[in-house]
Formats: sequence, structure tokens, C-alpha cells
Amino acid sequence: MRKELDLPVEAFIEAIIVPPDKQSVEMLIKWKNFIAEEVRASKLEITLERREASKGYVKEWDIGGDKYLIAVIY
Repeated sequence: MRKELDLPVEAFIEAIIVPPDKQSVEMLIKWKNFIAEEVRASKLEITLERREASKGYVKEWDIGGDKYLIAVIY
């Protein structure tokens, strides 16, 4: 998504992940710090509320057959 937004590699972002279900939320929360470091997110929100992801650049990803909505705010 950084490439699509033409963001510099060193730029920090805010990100919102909307997974398909509560079980996925719980799994992602366990990895939240790691994910935030890998994507250089100064703020990372994981929620089931799709309206939260209406800010910034939003894209739906198919991951293992499940749909994840990811928003990047820069």
C-alpha cells in the first residue's frame, strides 16, 4: 500500500485493520506491536467497526480466504 501511495520507506503512518471476525481480532492483538513495527505505524487500531476504516487510503485484502479491510492514514 505504501507503493500505491508513493510513501517514503521511512515515513510513519497510522493504520486501521478491520478483520473478518472476533477471533481474528484477538489473534492480531497478540501481534499488534510486531505489525506496527513492520509497517512503521505510529498508531495501529484493530477493530471490527468498518466505519473506523473509512479514513485515509482503504483497501480490502483477501488473506487466506478471509476479507480484511486495511486503512492507511498519512
